Amino acid sequence: MGLEGIVNSIKTVSRKVYDYFSPPKKIDDMVEYAIRNYIPKEAKERLFQGKDEKKKETLYQNLRGYIQRELNYQQDNLNRVSLKAAKGTGIAALANDAYHMYAGTPFSDFGLLQAALVGAKAVLELPAMYKHLTQTGDVYGMLEWLGSKALAWLVPIFGPGLDYNVATRIIHKNAIRQGTKNFLKGLELYTKGYSLPEQVYGRVQKVAGDRLKKPEYQPALNPA
Repeated sequence: MGLEGIVNSIKTVSRKVYDYFSPPKKIDDMVEYAIRNYIPKEAKERLFQGKDEKKKETLYQNLRGYIQRELNYQQDNLNRVSLKAAKGTGIAALANDAYHMYAGTPFSDFGLLQAALVGAKAVLELPAMYKHLTQTGDVYGMLEWLGSKALAWLVPIFGPGLDYNVATRIIHKNAIRQGTKNFLKGLELYTKGYSLPEQVYGRVQKVAGDRLKKPEYQPALNPA
């Protein structure tokens, strides 16, 4: 792979990582996000290649409608007061972490306070996340949510930053993913593909090449 190819692959990985942690909130941006991340290359070619702008716009509007229906389905979860209050607790956890990191306070001196803030945020988010799980069966989203709590407590600054909007992020991503899936099914173009984390890893593996492969150990030679 030439230098230009490596640079382009790194840009793609960076974009996918950004997309993973920062799904859009506006519906038109969600459509672009869906096309970028959840429609396979072959399906995109069949959908858009050779189509005039009017036909493309019709496809965009159809996809927009599918995603909007999924958002509407989960709007009660997004509108929960407890979920909005959780963001305030998340800001407090981030500020607490940042202050003590700046001040050089030993983690043992403020770790319990940080755990209390992260735990309070989890309690506030739990009703919305439980309802989300029962409505959608999004087990992967629940695992991501649980994992973010461990990161928020153990990883300074970065952890609380990722945990700040984790619940709304998971719900938005699920709505985009499910809306796109239903859109493709309606056009008989749906095939089960790789998840976004798998796509990111695939790109990293493509850039790194053999360096990510486990070394093959040769058995030691028996002494003569």
